[in-house]
Amino acid sequence: MAIKNTKKTTAGRPPKFAEASSPVTVTLPLRILAALQQVDEDRAKAIVKCTEALVDSALADRKQVEIIKVLEGAGLIIIAPCPSLHKLSGLRLIEIAPLRFLLVIMKGYSPHALELDIMDLIESLAPEENEERGLLNELRRELSLHRRQESIESGEILFVDI
Repeated sequence: MAIKNTKKTTAGRPPKFAEASSPVTVTLPLRILAALQQVDEDRAKAIVKCTEALVDSALADRKQVEIIKVLEGAGLIIIAPCPSLHKLSGLRLIEIAPLRFLLVIMKGYSPHALELDIMDLIESLAPEENEERGLLNELRRELSLHRRQESIESGEILFVDI
């Protein structure tokens, strides 16, 4: 989503950023405001610095799809953000770290069905959605590999009402 600042600044305060920007109002916990103050006296600049640092570091070294070891001989598939996967009713993406999501297959939805649904999603993407297409292709390949090796097992995660 591109945000443009259509307002031309000729008088008053100089722009804070050398790119298009837009004013926003947010409510933040006092401890976060205090932490932002340590990053930069200007809250907007502090938010930008923190966001850029988080996003840049989270994306720099991480694959879009990776398997992390959780037990001897067992791993979990972790992915980067992928908006089109939210369309799948049998799948939940649980954010376990900034920009890192755990795939949770709901009861009655199989890894095989997930693989087929991902193929359908890939076909439905617009041509310019290359990053998402790449992630989905990588996830499909990973699922396909483990399906053929018969190395997919499902387990359970306990969820509690809060």
